[in-house]
Amino acid sequence: MRSADWINKRPRTIDAIVTALSVLFLFGGYIVAWDQVKPGSIHIFPSDQIVLDAAWLLLTAFLAALFLLNLRQGRPPNHGLPPGHGATLIACGVFGVAALVETYWQAIFGFGNGTEALLSPPHLVMATAGAVVVSGPPRAAAARGEEWASPATLVSAALLLSALSFVTQFAHPLIDLWAADRARRSAVAPEWMMQNLGAASVLIQATLSVAVTLLLVRGFRLRPGSLALVLGLAAVPVLLLKQTWYLLPAPILAGAAGDIALFTARRRGAAAGAPVGAAIAATFTGVYFADLSLTGGLAWSFQLQAGIVLAAGLLGWLLGRLTLPASPQAVEQVTPESQMGWTRDPQSIVRAQLVKAALETLDNPAELGSSPLAQLPGVSGAPGGAAAGLRAALIEVVGEVASSRSPRDAEAGHLLLDYYVKQVGSHEVVMERLHLSRPTFYRRLQRGLDLVAEGLDDLTGFAAAVSIEK
Repeated sequence: MRSADWINKRPRTIDAIVTALSVLFLFGGYIVAWDQVKPGSIHIFPSDQIVLDAAWLLLTAFLAALFLLNLRQGRPPNHGLPPGHGATLIACGVFGVAALVETYWQAIFGFGNGTEALLSPPHLVMATAGAVVVSGPPRAAAARGEEWASPATLVSAALLLSALSFVTQFAHPLIDLWAADRARRSAVAPEWMMQNLGAASVLIQATLSVAVTLLLVRGFRLRPGSLALVLGLAAVPVLLLKQTWYLLPAPILAGAAGDIALFTARRRGAAAGAPVGAAIAATFTGVYFADLSLTGGLAWSFQLQAGIVLAAGLLGWLLGRLTLPASPQAVEQVTPESQMGWTRDPQSIVRAQLVKAALETLDNPAELGSSPLAQLPGVSGAPGGAAAGLRAALIEVVGEVASSRSPRDAEAGHLLLDYYVKQVGSHEVVMERLHLSRPTFYRRLQRGLDLVAEGLDDLTGFAAAVSIEK
């Protein structure tokens, strides 16, 4: 077997390699920042840039080599890398170009100090590209349609949060301890300014933590402890900057609270976004204040602490409410098909689930007849029985979708026709047959299921109207 084929058939191996190199890549960035925070400290490496540059070079070389091998074996450019990793290679190129531009930028405008250097345009482009680089494995796993978050996906999510924390380190409560009593004694700023900066930093980082964890909750099913692992790992490079390791319980316990909220919401069949967001943000803030109180004292009043904890919880709840409606995974997990009922609400996720389940049992009359779709008007009273009526209705609607004037809708119809009706082969076979990438395949699949549901509404609505007239 050729080397490219060997590794192409092992997508998780690619994810693991990209994740390992991404860890070095992010760690290299924090080493550079650490030298800026603690100038004159003992250097672990001959150059602070060496880890960052080496990791970037290795990661770029690995993905570029895989891309070129696939091109040599006849793959088209848009299939030169597994889905999700193409953006990683592009981001590696953008990072390299921005690093080159940075040299000339410094020659013209100077390097700057602190936040001025961090937020220079070349550095912002490099940071954005870096965030895209380290988040490659979750994109790849989502494109493959993986249900459970793998270790590489969880570590990459932690790296993404660390990358966001790197860009916003000027407003991070694990770096600048504005709420600590020692900050007030040092009188580095007026008390009102320390309160403003401290409150803003806590709310910003709590919100970022919620945003990244909700991406995981929305895209994957998570094993117990996943969110605690992600938030704990994400905090490690941040704590490295000022050696504030005693604050590590705050992100870990925040993740654990998110895990509990997620498990509770899934068991109740409720939307998980709002409770997970509120639990993470409020717990992070509350434990952070408790840590500071136990390790040197707090400068803030209880009223201010309670208000910030409540504000963080409300922000997390709102973010979860706005970005994460009821997850299809939650419905699939707690709502058996036998308890589902057909609804004409176009926003309901149950419709697509019922259509998919019926198409999967198209050649099994016993199971097809027990589908809630078999009770629809015009289907239940079919001459050959409900199962035969539903089978005929589904094939008819799928055929109508395949003959749609819209190219995308027609593509979705042909996908359903090939996979469910003609049963020409697996998802991969249908992808190759229709020349679809994996992400496009799953988008067309979802679109096709929604269109079939709409077609069943029209078909059964017409049958119901005819029966009423009779």
